[in-house]
Amino acid sequence: MVTTIVAQRVLMRQLDDRLAGVLTRQQNAVNNPGQGYPGGVDLPGQPIGTVVVVVPPTKIAQQGMLTPEGIRPVPSEAALVALSAVAPDSGAHSLVLDQLGPYRAMAVTDHRDVVVVGLPLTETRSAVIKLVWTVAILSVLATAASVITVYVVVVRKTRPLTDLAAVAREVSAMPLEHGNVDLGLRVPAPRYAHAAEVAEVGDAFNQMLGHVESALQARQISESKVRRFVADASHELRTPLAAIRGYAELTRRGRATMPAQIAHFLDRIDAEAERMSGLVEDLLLLARLENQVAPEVEPVDLTEIVVNAVTDAQAAGPDHRWSLDVPTDPVTVIGDHRRLHQVVANLLANARTHTPPGTRVMTRVTVAAAPPMIGTQARTAAFGEPSPGTVREAVLTVHDNGPGIPNAMIKQVFDRFVRADSSRARIRDASAAHNGGSTGLGLSIVAAVVAAHGGQVTVTSRCAEDLSGPAAQHPDTWTTFTVRLPLAPVPRPTPA
Repeated sequence: MVTTIVAQRVLMRQLDDRLAGVLTRQQNAVNNPGQGYPGGVDLPGQPIGTVVVVVPPTKIAQQGMLTPEGIRPVPSEAALVALSAVAPDSGAHSLVLDQLGPYRAMAVTDHRDVVVVGLPLTETRSAVIKLVWTVAILSVLATAASVITVYVVVVRKTRPLTDLAAVAREVSAMPLEHGNVDLGLRVPAPRYAHAAEVAEVGDAFNQMLGHVESALQARQISESKVRRFVADASHELRTPLAAIRGYAELTRRGRATMPAQIAHFLDRIDAEAERMSGLVEDLLLLARLENQVAPEVEPVDLTEIVVNAVTDAQAAGPDHRWSLDVPTDPVTVIGDHRRLHQVVANLLANARTHTPPGTRVMTRVTVAAAPPMIGTQARTAAFGEPSPGTVREAVLTVHDNGPGIPNAMIKQVFDRFVRADSSRARIRDASAAHNGGSTGLGLSIVAAVVAAHGGQVTVTSRCAEDLSGPAAQHPDTWTTFTVRLPLAPVPRPTPA
């Protein structure tokens, strides 16, 4: 913009100089009669388009315009009037003349006459317009070139940081909490020498990934050794435990003649041996599931399993209030009947063990739409490609109005041997003395069996320990376990 304004002023100044030259030549022509008509219009050096008007005190005496064809009268009376109106000795003025367009005019007093000369502004304005377009195009090109240059430079300089961020996001999305984790990702080396500082950050990040990978591998090796030891020890313990239980059973034949205290001790040995056998079997089951041993799957009626398990729970815990809500039609899932019964039995035993007498326990079975990932994976594993349409799943919920589970323990309830310092845990410890205790593996087995069946188990709870204010005075506490399992696909009709 500044360049255009300056250029326009320079061009106008040059035109004014040319206009002054025209006026000088006109005056010389007047002083030397016979040189040009009228009043020096056609003198050598006068530009094409020059207009000269000599205005005497009474009327317009002489006027003419230089064209490529020679001298011609000013083509418009309005143009003559506009030129005659230019004040003498007032400098140059810009006018728009009728039929002639923009002009630059100047008037001087010569004796009693007023002499007005004018030059066209067309060339000057065309030059200014061309300059404006040239400056605009060059500005756009310069801006585009600057943006491209800055973008290229910034992208090249920040590309290593972008690569580092991409690797960091990919690593953060990996499940690092368990299993064999492959951290083979590394930040690539920068391709440009100017990124030396970023290269140092990438090298440090790669070293950190290497240390994390080594630590995870060491953890995996340690966990594998522990699992192998537990599996081997559990397997080896089965034989001596069977012998202990056998000898304890043999002693029952003579207990009628034994002192009461000795008979009681033998009963306790038998009960503890049986509990230990259950613990060994649970550990062996977890070992098999962790080694991804596929369960024996077949279509199973989940409602039948739930009805039987609730009936057993009523017999084992008559001091609880048990209720059942199942659909009238069978809910058929894919799985191992014995393992799925163990899942339901463990959830009911957990509610019985960790809640006080009088607690209401509601078990419900429904059918709902499933997230595509869970249902599709399980169906594909068991029966091949799933049928088109909405994927549905069986939903089993076990809800109790017991004391609840603290929020701090929610994420750990499916871990092995987890003990919570809460009212729910104290109830468990009190009931353990009467029910033979628990192995602490029930919910771990639930999670492992459900995962092996392509399902999902979650827990939500409201615990008095997490409440404050008036809500803590009369808390409405509860716990709900939810198991989702894929439904068995409907058999396709055989064509006749």
